[in-house]
Amino acid sequence: SATVLKVHEDRTFPGALVASLSIPWGEASDSRGGYHLVWSRDLVESAGALVAMGATTEARQVLTYLISTQQADGHWLQNQWLGGKPFWQGVQLDETGFPVLLASLLRQYKALNDVAVTDMITRALRFIVHEGPVTGQDRWEEDGGVNPFSLTVAIAALVEGADFLGGKASDCALMLADYWNARLEEWT
Repeated sequence: SATVLKVHEDRTFPGALVASLSIPWGEASDSRGGYHLVWSRDLVESAGALVAMGATTEARQVLTYLISTQQADGHWLQNQWLGGKPFWQGVQLDETGFPVLLASLLRQYKALNDVAVTDMITRALRFIVHEGPVTGQDRWEEDGGVNPFSLTVAIAALVEGADFLGGKASDCALMLADYWNARLEEWT
């Protein structure tokens, strides 16, 4: 498993892993995009596996790559080429929540070291607060609206990210997370 993850990592941009070297469902396509790109959701899930294997240095490289590719308004591209050039143009709320969860996971493992994450988390949570609970696309790129998966990731990011903020910003993130959580079943 460790070798499979490392094979997906780019050698030019440390921490950048494509979602898949294969075409997952065997479909033929002339498109060079799709899963041959970096998706922040898949990248963070791969980083979680790296942390589970004790490869926190590599997971920290993933976080650093994500910080360097975060958009000015706080979100991450739906997907991108290794160098950060966008491919598809959709906005998916969970893609913004996942990097916050990675920062929290690395802190839990005392593996953040000197990576500064407060600005990244502040901008990501600001985006989630302003855009949520609705997402432009769900995780399968098909439907916009309130989606259980996206909303759950956003709520978790608000809770975990609040620990990195102080005072009223932290209180606001937690209050909104509670509000969205209380309405999860009603909305979905």
